Amino acid sequence: MFHSKLPRFFELRELVQPPAEIHNSIFSDFENSLDTTPEKYAAFLAWENELQKVDESPWADLKQEASPYLMRDKKGRGWEPLFNILNQALAYGYLKNDLGCSRLQFIKRSTGKTPDLQGHLNGIDVLCEVKTINISKEEVTARKDSADGKFEAKQTQNQLKDPFFKKLLLTIEVAKKQIKAYGKQDHPRGIAFFVVNFDDFYSEYKEDYYFQIDQYLSQNPVSEIEVVFFNKRTIIHKRITMASATVVNQP
Repeated sequence: MFHSKLPRFFELRELVQPPAEIHNSIFSDFENSLDTTPEKYAAFLAWENELQKVDESPWADLKQEASPYLMRDKKGRGWEPLFNILNQALAYGYLKNDLGCSRLQFIKRSTGKTPDLQGHLNGIDVLCEVKTINISKEEVTARKDSADGKFEAKQTQNQLKDPFFKKLLLTIEVAKKQIKAYGKQDHPRGIAFFVVNFDDFYSEYKEDYYFQIDQYLSQNPVSEIEVVFFNKRTIIHKRITMASATVVNQP
């Protein structure tokens, strides 16, 4: 049943070698957990829909890049490293379906810093760097303690703090440098594509957060590249719009 519904995840599962190590991978007890946990199946199905947007040859490249991250992470951040890679598929879908780019490909890693994606649109090269901002160290610790049975009252704040905005601006500048260093045309179209995982587990304040980001970007305008945010479907999901950046709202 699940093979036909999640074919690309099962392709990834085949990369776990030796197969006996499957219990140490993201696919441990995979089919049973999908069958008994509807919300997990829904999450993987949403991801499968995004992976299906990637054409066959680029998918082979992305699959290979993801393969080292299929095994259990030892640093307490779950499967973040794997999904940091798979987030590139979200940007691919945006470039292909929303912008209409052709000749899309993932750029091979090199000793120098490179953007993640390259495409072509109306005679112009389009270069895209995908950036993921994950939950804070404090939130990692809190979730781990909760999983270990150490419950402590914690109030989620509806205000993003200065370190978040500093990290956002720094990350945009890094993306800009990567794009400028790689661009073969004098003026390629550059895109910094963001996936943000907020500390707010239930996404109650997602709308507030994006409003604050929009305000910050309006006061600190970004030049030379475009900024795009991917609004992932979450437990509490709201459609987001911004004046200072483009938002891709997952259905």
